Amino acid sequence: MKIQTSTFGDQTIRGERATDWWTKLLLHPLFVPGVLLAGLAIRLLVAAVIPPEPMSDSAWYIARAKEMAAALQEAKADVDAGRYTTENVAEHMQRVADEL
Repeated sequence: MKIQTSTFGDQTIRGERATDWWTKLLLHPLFVPGVLLAGLAIRLLVAAVIPPEPMSDSAWYIARAKEMAAALQEAKADVDAGRYTTENVAEHMQRVADEL
């Protein structure tokens, strides 16, 4: 099978039986618009099923900062209550293995 390319002219494609249908599909004039429309349809379907919640960048960063502040308070409360250990990596791995 030969295809015409703007740079190299006629080019022979090897393995004609294995690539003939694939080549025809990729070179079809409606392939690119079809892929773009399929992508748009998938995106619209996802947006319809999972409604997006509008959020600005700053709102996202503020939410992450609040999560980190809450985690820091929780960690401080654990330290104050004595719910922590001081151990090296090998001791930690052994303790975790023993708990399983």
